[in-house]
Amino acid sequence: MSFETRRPLPILALLLAIMGAAFLLPKPRYASLDILAELDIPMAFADWKGREVAGELNLKDDRYNFVNDVCARIYQNSKGEQLLFLVLDAGNFHNPKVCYTSSGFVVKDLGNKQFEAGDTSFEAQALSMQRQSYEVLLFYWLCIDRKIKSWTGQKVSELWASLTNRKKAGLMVRLEILAKERQQEQGYALGRRFIGDLSKSISTEDREYLFGT
Repeated sequence: MSFETRRPLPILALLLAIMGAAFLLPKPRYASLDILAELDIPMAFADWKGREVAGELNLKDDRYNFVNDVCARIYQNSKGEQLLFLVLDAGNFHNPKVCYTSSGFVVKDLGNKQFEAGDTSFEAQALSMQRQSYEVLLFYWLCIDRKIKSWTGQKVSELWASLTNRKKAGLMVRLEILAKERQQEQGYALGRRFIGDLSKSISTEDREYLFGT
């Protein structure tokens, strides 16, 4: 083995050691740029009125050390249609597919779905989840430093932020809509309408943090 080919090994070993420590050592509470507190997400806009439900979540539990803040609201339109709008300001996000499966849900991957937010379009992961008579349609996406990220991209961003000791604006945005299997297209249309209305009711900067650029 030549010197040139052996030289990267210590760097690789260091990266692996850091990654191992990140997963094995006790984790302090995640601290971010706290961008969620700066976003002006209206409680009422267009045909929608919301109510806070974030207080029902106990973020002080050590299990949620990866979460810095949360916005959780149930929005309802004049037709009585409802959805849960959830924004997590967190690091090292947990995959909803894994979380719901471990909670006893039967989860089906519905692939990516397109959404429009002002001049921006983006893809969200769609899941259907069922436990007994409870069926819910879930759309989620990761937006980190105003860019939509894949799971791999999120892990790379998290590792880089750890290595450089840099805080980032990392958000997972989710829509949850009660919908039987035969109602999934209507649920998707409802989610698209909500995102379209919301994107018209917030500033360009806030829109970028939620939906990317």
